[in-house]
Amino acid sequence: MSEDALDYFHFEKDKLSFDDLGQQNGFRYWFARDLMKMLGYTDYAVFKKGPINKAMTVCSTLDIDVAANFEQKTRNVDGMEQPD
Repeated sequence: MSEDALDYFHFEKDKLSFDDLGQQNGFRYWFARDLMKMLGYTDYAVFKKGPINKAMTVCSTLDIDVAANFEQKTRNVDGMEQPD
């Protein structure tokens, strides 16, 4: 899926929303690369070091199981297998 194809802006009805990006596999989950675009990030490494690591730290601080809520997967992004 190209970045051009993923045109997100969650306040416009004709664009994908947070809920639209969610996946279902027995539980609800989101891919970081999809969320980063919605939040205005263009670099996955920056997004992972910033919001993702902060969210994991908050979970840890609140005694929320990080491993149960954050799982890195590999998926095809623009024809290449990428961590997500």
